[in-house]
Amino acid sequence: MLRKKISGLFLLALLQNIVVIITVLLCFVAEAAYEDQCQLLLDKKDMMLRKYRQLLMSESQRLEPTANDVMLSRMFLNEERLQLKEDMKLALEDPGQLILAIIMIIYFIFHWLGHLGHVAPTSFNFEPGSNLNLNLVQP
Repeated sequence: MLRKKISGLFLLALLQNIVVIITVLLCFVAEAAYEDQCQLLLDKKDMMLRKYRQLLMSESQRLEPTANDVMLSRMFLNEERLQLKEDMKLALEDPGQLILAIIMIIYFIFHWLGHLGHVAPTSFNFEPGSNLNLNLVQP
């Protein structure tokens, strides 16, 4: 009876060890598959970066602009012409409004330069009918 208990316990321990070994082997297989997938993705990334650099180099060596560049340039110039016509119309209708818009643009440029550490306005007080007061600080 004792022998049967010992052999039963031995078989149970052996089975537990076999389960642990199989689990470890499955972990190694899963880790190897994960490593293979990671290597595949890294290779794809490197291939795309090489292709991007090659396209960038060929684009930089082009002598004539592409059709897309020409189209974008024409669209930009057309929008600028329309904006200029609107500004001219505004200047003829209400010159004060145009001057106020220019002052606001200048203010935002100074404000932006202030964020970059260049010239910064310390105060900006402008009310209709009063003089413009813009004090500047040089860093």
